[in-house]
Amino acid sequence: MLRNKALDLSIIALSAQRLALNRGNAALHIMSLTAYNNSISLYRGTVQKSSNSGLAAMLAVISTVYALVDSCLNPPVDMANFSWGSSGHFDGALALMRQSGPTQFSKDGFHLVFKKIREMGFFLALSRRQKTFLSKDEWMSSPWAAQPKTWRDKLYDLALRFSELVVNDGGVNESPDCLGISQERIGEALGIEAGLARWRSLWLNEAYPHQQISCDCQSPAAFSCICSVLLLEFPSNDFALLQIECWSLQLLISTTLSRLSGPELDLTSSWIKMLPTRSSQIASYMETASALPALRSTSHMTSGVTEGFCRNIFPYWILKKYQADAIRASPPNLQHQIATK
Repeated sequence: MLRNKALDLSIIALSAQRLALNRGNAALHIMSLTAYNNSISLYRGTVQKSSNSGLAAMLAVISTVYALVDSCLNPPVDMANFSWGSSGHFDGALALMRQSGPTQFSKDGFHLVFKKIREMGFFLALSRRQKTFLSKDEWMSSPWAAQPKTWRDKLYDLALRFSELVVNDGGVNESPDCLGISQERIGEALGIEAGLARWRSLWLNEAYPHQQISCDCQSPAAFSCICSVLLLEFPSNDFALLQIECWSLQLLISTTLSRLSGPELDLTSSWIKMLPTRSSQIASYMETASALPALRSTSHMTSGVTEGFCRNIFPYWILKKYQADAIRASPPNLQHQIATK
């Protein structure tokens, strides 16, 4: 069981802040800020002693709760753009988590928080084009020593592996807004895409065996199908959340590979020619799905944080990135028309 006074106060701060938002209660808001400030004071005094791996893991948990408290005061659009400031708390959580080592996060309470930190760690590394320790073998295995991986865990394994390809080849394109990989790593990228195809097939066949999906996307043999059940027939919120995360990784891979060019690359390859259409199809599916109750539009200007908002940060980011790239690639006379769609 996780027991620590700074943690207790941080959870009180988070709970009071959520209640204050729901009820419009100023007294609860003050209570939240008081608990938050008291927790921060204890945290700062303890972080100097964090050489103990167990204590470092506890502090990583507390830092994650601080990020959630801060996010309550920011509209979701700021969360998705990471202009809300709480990425600093996640950076602290990641540093403390790395210090504590992966085995600390195989325990139930720590493991649940680890998965949230891992999710944000992937997004921060990708958006900043930085390496992350989370892609190392020990961090992809030890935290699951006491329990099997979920379908989402396995999807994020693939996402982390692909993000490392983008980061390792950061010199391909100097602009931080552009993601690309070198031609030497095409095989690795296609291998991850093939892994995504296997993941998707197993997920649907084992988790949703009664869902019939008609494939009409004509994906190249090396690529995963992007088709899904009809939007109004999504069987659950869990399905909707994981489906849009799958589409997000498919869009990331597709748009990254579509930037490949050079004399050594056979641009007549069928899969190369299919990528722009494939990316457009995925983006269209994601735009439609973003209105689902499980996700709620991340551009909705209200304060607060939900599981749907958290899991829509990466999808929102990659979709907006794709749309911005499409505008830049369009003729000047069409750019305004596309931007205002």
